[in-house]
Amino acid sequence: MSKKDIFKRKEYKYIINEIMFKNILSSIKKYLHIDEYGKETIYSIYYDTKNYDLIRHSIEKPIFKEKFRTRSYGKTDNHNLLFAEIKKKFDGITYKRRVGSDEKDLLSFLNDKKELSGNLSFYGEELCNKQIQKEILFFLDFYKLEKKVFIAYERESFIDDNNNLRITFDNNIRFRENDLNHNSTSYGKLLTNKDIYIMEIKLENAFPFWLINILNENKLFPVSFSKYGEYYKNIILKNTRIFEGVENV
Repeated sequence: MSKKDIFKRKEYKYIINEIMFKNILSSIKKYLHIDEYGKETIYSIYYDTKNYDLIRHSIEKPIFKEKFRTRSYGKTDNHNLLFAEIKKKFDGITYKRRVGSDEKDLLSFLNDKKELSGNLSFYGEELCNKQIQKEILFFLDFYKLEKKVFIAYERESFIDDNNNLRITFDNNIRFRENDLNHNSTSYGKLLTNKDIYIMEIKLENAFPFWLINILNENKLFPVSFSKYGEYYKNIILKNTRIFEGVENV
């Protein structure tokens, strides 16, 4: 499972502390190796409607939900590519479709609806799929999406030799509501405590027995967690309620 333009897989998330992270990391290294991306900083900008309709629907835990974001792996001024992604989840299965290019080209595509240039590839992945470009532009126009928040975090990724299983650990999750671009540093306010890690298991088939044993040993159960959802619940909803309280005084 590489950074492909089309994904279909199951994803399970777990909230762990730093001690658990070190214990689990020691255990999984017997079966997995660090992937080609190593440790990296993920930059994401989430888009939504004026009234946050996408995330409001998502946190109600429906059978179907969707979101849109741009993503880069580090600052785009370091010549990193910028991706535009539609992520959907239906009945427990995650589907992701994306296109990518250099920042100027991708922003021209999003803002001016200009077709992406060239036949770019990234680790064997086609980045300028014309059908996906059409889907993204329709999605943006249908929902009238606008930038809402920048979220960044550090990620360590591990994978098996057959690329059928990937485990990621995200830490130091932070956000900002201004400077919504991918070419600045990843500064922001903490969204979760620094000793909290989000472990995510991504796979296409059943859990291997060794992984089930590790989860049982650490008494871990999957949780519903979204970084953008946490931002909405803890920042937007909280501030809205405070404002409403002041208005009613």
